[in-house]
Amino acid sequence: MFDMSQEAVNILAKVGLITACAATVTLPIELIRRSFRARKKRIAIRTYAKRVSRLLRARYGIQENYTPAQVQRIIREWGYSTGYDYYGLAMFCAYADFINYYRPARKRYNYEMMRREISYCLFSTDTTFNVSDVIEKNTKNLAIHRHIKYIGPELRKRYGVQKKYTPYQVKQAVSNSRYSSGYDCYAFAIYCSHDDFVDYHRTIGESCDYNSMRSEISNSFYSIFQGSTTFDACDVIDLSDRIDSAKDVGDSGSWWPDSLNFANGSDFSGGNNFDSGGGDSSSGSD
Repeated sequence: MFDMSQEAVNILAKVGLITACAATVTLPIELIRRSFRARKKRIAIRTYAKRVSRLLRARYGIQENYTPAQVQRIIREWGYSTGYDYYGLAMFCAYADFINYYRPARKRYNYEMMRREISYCLFSTDTTFNVSDVIEKNTKNLAIHRHIKYIGPELRKRYGVQKKYTPYQVKQAVSNSRYSSGYDCYAFAIYCSHDDFVDYHRTIGESCDYNSMRSEISNSFYSIFQGSTTFDACDVIDLSDRIDSAKDVGDSGSWWPDSLNFANGSDFSGGNNFDSGGGDSSSGSD
């Protein structure tokens, strides 16, 4: 049997120690890289949903689906192009149009899994969505954002600091602002008490769910409300100057389900990422 000298054993031990240390260092670096790529993708998806959807609607009107050429034109003209533009097309284009657009370049993307990623990113659940859902969600979030940023301070200026305002006061503040929209009922949910909210909507013949709407408001701006629905008008007004820097629920780190393992860079199709590794529902390269 081969008998190694003590010196050889010591050398091998040192090599093993160095290898173990290198592996220990490499693992967190790779996790950081995957986390960074996942965050870049989330930001890209939300940018397409928030900004590109608005521009598509303004230029082409509300459509059931947009063509790949329309989506690409908006993305490039307005400087929103990233390494994840195929997610923008998966968001706004029909399956057949999406597949046909990439076929000449021999690029294969998993449309359904990409739509699932988009769904979790935007709606925090695995749901079948269409273009109008994306537009509605972001129009609603913009309205809520404006109610928090502008209506609260206006109420304080008009009526002083209060924990709750009356529906009349809220209606006056919203009506006299530039921010009235089809989602003004969310302003009532933010600044009015439950009973006043219910009574007001009963008189105008509308049935809105106060608790559900406050939950939606809280989840849409998770980083400032932390999921709480017990906030009052004073709390919201105090937060109004921070709303522009608020991250949405997609940045809380808990919105992505373990089954998809998005943050860890899972690859759903066995293909390669477009910026050096894992985490994309694709098998081509951009």
